[in-house]
Amino acid sequence: MPTNDLPEKLPYEGNPHPPDNSELWKFVQDLNNRVSVLEHRSAFVSTAFPKNDLGEPDYDGHRRSHLDIAEDAKVVSGFKQEATKNVIKILVTVVLTLLVSGFFTNAGKILTKLGSP
Repeated sequence: MPTNDLPEKLPYEGNPHPPDNSELWKFVQDLNNRVSVLEHRSAFVSTAFPKNDLGEPDYDGHRRSHLDIAEDAKVVSGFKQEATKNVIKILVTVVLTLLVSGFFTNAGKILTKLGSP
């Protein structure tokens, strides 16, 4: 993989004699390699963006997409909180019903024992 450091000056810059073909060929190959790496990185980065109706990355819609996802997460969180509250209400109601039912059952047994001679 080529380095990201560009030479401070081109191999033929400031040289009164034109470069031979091998130097120029090496420079062109290096330049082609760097352009290839940049194209690959650009294509990779564009995969992070949602596609528009033409199938191209929608760079403008990227922020909007994140806002929509955050809004959806808030709605789901609200549903989870409401569901949790309802489950707790049901459990408390069942426990209270069992306690009251047990109280009346025991109270009835005690009253029948007191009432019988």
